[in-house]
Amino acid sequence: MNIKSLLSTAVLALIATACTNDVNDVMAPEAVQQQGGIHFTATIAPKTFDANTRMLTEKTGEDNNAYLEASWAKDETFVLVYEVDETEQTTVATVTDVANDGTATIEAEIVEGVADNTSVTLHYPGDTYSDDIITSQDGKLSNKMDVRTGTGTIEVTGGVATLADGATLSAEYAIVKFSLADLEDNALEVNKLVITTNEGDTITTIVPEEANNTLYAALPVNDIETYWFEATDSDSKPYVQKGSPQVEKGKFYTPTLKMATLGDLMGADGKFYVNGEAAVAAETTPIGVIAHLGNDPTTEDLANGGGHGLLMALKNAGGNLVWTTVARAFALDETLAVKNTAALKRTTNVSGYTSTMTLYEKENSDTVYPAAYKAKNYSPAAPESTTGWFLPSAQQWVKMLTGLGGLDVNIITLTDRLGYFDNESTAATKLDNALKKAGDGNYDSVKEIWYWYWTSSEYDKTSTVNVVIDAEDPTHGIRIGYRAKNTTLTSNKVRAILAF
Repeated sequence: MNIKSLLSTAVLALIATACTNDVNDVMAPEAVQQQGGIHFTATIAPKTFDANTRMLTEKTGEDNNAYLEASWAKDETFVLVYEVDETEQTTVATVTDVANDGTATIEAEIVEGVADNTSVTLHYPGDTYSDDIITSQDGKLSNKMDVRTGTGTIEVTGGVATLADGATLSAEYAIVKFSLADLEDNALEVNKLVITTNEGDTITTIVPEEANNTLYAALPVNDIETYWFEATDSDSKPYVQKGSPQVEKGKFYTPTLKMATLGDLMGADGKFYVNGEAAVAAETTPIGVIAHLGNDPTTEDLANGGGHGLLMALKNAGGNLVWTTVARAFALDETLAVKNTAALKRTTNVSGYTSTMTLYEKENSDTVYPAAYKAKNYSPAAPESTTGWFLPSAQQWVKMLTGLGGLDVNIITLTDRLGYFDNESTAATKLDNALKKAGDGNYDSVKEIWYWYWTSSEYDKTSTVNVVIDAEDPTHGIRIGYRAKNTTLTSNKVRAILAF
């Protein structure tokens, strides 16, 4: 039997590039031990016609399609799993010969007392039988990725056991060769690639010995709609992508995984684009810019996504708004108040989404809590694969200023109205340059005189935390402070975000 895994890149259906699967734990029974007893011999159908090939070998076929060729090799091992007197037994079998046609002969000493016509399951390779080869991988093409199983019947005659009619083993995983690039198709060398489900379950973590733009992975095959890919390059810059591929066991795929990073755009279709022109070419509309990448405690537990990054809306959701019309009262849980710099930088209880929904669901929220109401109803509509728009917390503003803005988190402080940091306005410039990628008329600049943005975080009963971007004044820059939340003298703008 000639088993060639042959499939062109085009068959791999990706949202923007990619392939993926779900966690399928490899069985890990008791440690395999060699058993003494009845001599067992069997023949195994060939993997390929080439009996001299050791390990998996990548080749190129017709039309430049890539495929893997594999064959048995002498001294490789299998594990036989069978029962004797209703007790499961595991025995190591060794390839003792490989014929010219690729057929392997395996031999073992199985447990005495095995009955004629006993069912047996064969596992290959034997040296990884008890290992979880999926969870952690190094990105190299190796024989251990070629996991195969088959079933047969043990035939016992005259004290000698054989495998009736031989056996054919089937591959358990798909093998994928990822070629990594950014959205501009520049080769991307990464030192880590993590593949997860939409619910945040890790499928595999690939860590190469050194940063590389080509990574191999053995992946289980499951019916998962969305997979996420998160990577860091040699400079620790984060990248992200998602896909909805369909892969088959025993197939080899060679997709180009084009990954987005800080400053790239998301379209109304939920996909990532390098600029507005690329989004329009894909017949969608750009809606926001990636301002933070990484797990966000705000939304990591939401069923509709949210643990991968934050997207800043291209335009303001409203301007000249009070935070609330209610005087001297906490609208949210007082324990969430941001009253000092330590609270500003904490990583727990910072859910702008939760706070926005709490305010939005209060009676007459359109007039009583207009900032949250406007953020929640920002248009264009958010993709279904995201949390939807909300008013960012003060901590999420810090994430965006340090992520896309490039500020050092150590210099960011909660101050009174005169305490500015980033006097050179570098963060505002980076934010604006990213927004500009959407195209003229498709964004609202943040580089204006006295741009005050509300957050969803309260300071105390009378004040709310806000972000001030005074980018055009050379003596000022960006500040996070607090203002009275219910007077028209301190009305601010609203910039909505979403988590994806």
